[in-house]
Amino acid sequence: MRASGSARIDAGGVLLAEAAVPDVDLAPLTRALGLAPATLGGTLSVRATARVPLAEPRHGDGVLSIDPVRLVVAGDTWASQGPTQIRWAQGGLSLAEFRLAAKNEGLVSGSATLGADGKLDARASAQVPLAMLADMRPEIREIGGVLDLSLRASGSPAAPAFAGEGAIHRGNLLLRDRPETLRDVEARFGLSSQGVQLREATGSLGGGRVRPGVPSR
Repeated sequence: MRASGSARIDAGGVLLAEAAVPDVDLAPLTRALGLAPATLGGTLSVRATARVPLAEPRHGDGVLSIDPVRLVVAGDTWASQGPTQIRWAQGGLSLAEFRLAAKNEGLVSGSATLGADGKLDARASAQVPLAMLADMRPEIREIGGVLDLSLRASGSPAAPAFAGEGAIHRGNLLLRDRPETLRDVEARFGLSSQGVQLREATGSLGGGRVRPGVPSR
């Protein structure tokens, strides 16, 4: 890993600093999380600048910019569409809207603010192929379809409240210990701090339609 930086204090007693770390290899993070090497990898570059009045540090400001971002998740490559920027000003933090797009199919976006009063407001949405789960879950032999998610977090970072919606479209699933494939899965569910609440789901198994709590015909 390479890094560079500089800092100085101007005549007005303001600390001016900048640092850059290019081409960070994410493989060590993969190993730290205990993930298989092929599951998560990629690179990113980071640049940070800060301006801090030494007499009043809370009135300082700074920017952390991550660009480019290249992630490899379960063999699929995701890349940032523009810089991901985190700003610090007046004691608060803000994450500008970011977008990560997969080379084949998929999109993740989000933004967040953390006020000086400690109030969190974060939003994220994702459209990802379910096939990426095949390398993460050994019990899955085959999986397909699209997962749509929309999530919001609010409150305090120590105890955030979550709310959101999710859906699965055109799903199919074959487990290693099952002989038949569950096909044509369509599902809707809610997300909250209490967990996942299934609202409706249908699929096809062995030539019949199935619903949770409803026997196949």
